[in-house]
Amino acid sequence: MAANSVDNMVTRRDASPMSGANVPQTPTDRRQRERFPVRLQLSIDCQDGREPRQAITRDASEIGISFYCDSMIPTGSSIAFTVDVPDDVAEFERIFVRGQGTVVRNEELPLGRVLVAATTESYAFNE
Repeated sequence: MAANSVDNMVTRRDASPMSGANVPQTPTDRRQRERFPVRLQLSIDCQDGREPRQAITRDASEIGISFYCDSMIPTGSSIAFTVDVPDDVAEFERIFVRGQGTVVRNEELPLGRVLVAATTESYAFNE
């Protein structure tokens, strides 16, 4: 998959909360907080010396985030992430959510994409 293919998965029109969206839950779903389906750009630093990866969020909660990217991130990996929240979504001004987490699951999808789920251990809002 091309390096910029993740960037092409979202358009500016999609970079907002999906009102009325129903994120499917499975019988084994163990989520402890409500998830908010949203499509936003984010950068993932796997803290392994490689360049940060670009990704698109699928959904997020206070304690977790899932996102689409173009390659697997090993389960158990520590990650740092930065979510770019544009001003039209944040309703005031553009903000960045910076966080730390641990990858808990990878799911291979068609067309070479991967859905990655991670716990969120800490996060902060920065302008």
